[in-house]
Amino acid sequence: PYSIWVQSLTNLFMTRLGSISASNLDETCANAAKVNEQLLLSLVEANKDTVYGRDYGFGVTCTNNDNGRGKKTSIQSRDDFVRLHPITNHEHYQSYIDRVSNGEPNVMFPDKPRMIAETSGTSGTRKLLPVNPLQRKVFFLEGIGTTFDALIKGVKQKTDGEIKWPNLQKSAKLMFRPRYGTSPGGLRVGPNSSSPDDNKTLLQLYT
Repeated sequence: PYSIWVQSLTNLFMTRLGSISASNLDETCANAAKVNEQLLLSLVEANKDTVYGRDYGFGVTCTNNDNGRGKKTSIQSRDDFVRLHPITNHEHYQSYIDRVSNGEPNVMFPDKPRMIAETSGTSGTRKLLPVNPLQRKVFFLEGIGTTFDALIKGVKQKTDGEIKWPNLQKSAKLMFRPRYGTSPGGLRVGPNSSSPDDNKTLLQLYT
């Protein structure tokens, strides 16, 4: 009985959250270019004092030759970023990832990494990626929330067009407890996928 009660409340919460997330997604898609540029510039600003930000001039001025006078300008647009920052691949970040793995702070982002994620290696080799604590929040609010909204709307019951109570037992999630390693700097290393120990409260969504 307790499990059913908690599952019902959790589903009700996720139904409301999912509706908000889906609405935000629709609004974002309607203004995709503007929102993407705003996100880009906010990330540049937030990371301007990191090692990477300083190496690539996120927080300093640069010479703008377009005006013919060598006026100093900062990164204020997507075009500025494209002009000043190279197209990259994983190898480009390897030296910075090594420094994060060794425990050096403020290298790629100002917050302490939640962990070092290890990819599955489907492209040939496994790669390491420092995980910003913000990633989980964004993934849950924007990803899981939107997915849950699609789930609720995609599997309908006869409720006269209204959500009278969250429908239960619509989803299943397969999780496992991975074996984690430790980086030289003491950070957890392993898959970034959900595990049963991440948030036991949300397990009620699936059980």
